[in-house]
Amino acid sequence: MTAPALALDAKPPRHRKKTYTFWWCFLGICAEALLFLLSTLSDACELPPPFEAMEPKHEPKPYYEVGETIEYKCKKGYIFLYPFIMVATCEPNHTWVPISDHGCAKIECTSLADPKFGKIHLLDGKISWGSRAQFTCMD
Repeated sequence: MTAPALALDAKPPRHRKKTYTFWWCFLGICAEALLFLLSTLSDACELPPPFEAMEPKHEPKPYYEVGETIEYKCKKGYIFLYPFIMVATCEPNHTWVPISDHGCAKIECTSLADPKFGKIHLLDGKISWGSRAQFTCMD
């Protein structure tokens, strides 16, 4: 009895490829947990929320140390109302001393008089900065 001849292009037996999915997932979970812990244990505040009527006077930083402040100014079309505070301070609990948009009020415009042979229509229903009006002529 003779053994069959091996083919010249014979390949070694296939071994299952090892996947490292578990370890990559584990590493990702550990990295996320570390970032969460660092953010909660750090003595820093993130940027405060944006305001409709105010903006920071200077370019904001990515984070602020406890005790640091951000000065605000009224946006274009708004006017400062005294005695409101326009400074936010980073507190030890990583929050900002509450400030609000109430320190700035939208600039009110004088009322428009109807033209001699026409009418004014307030498109936004008010006469303040940024509002629109439409003029129509009468026949």
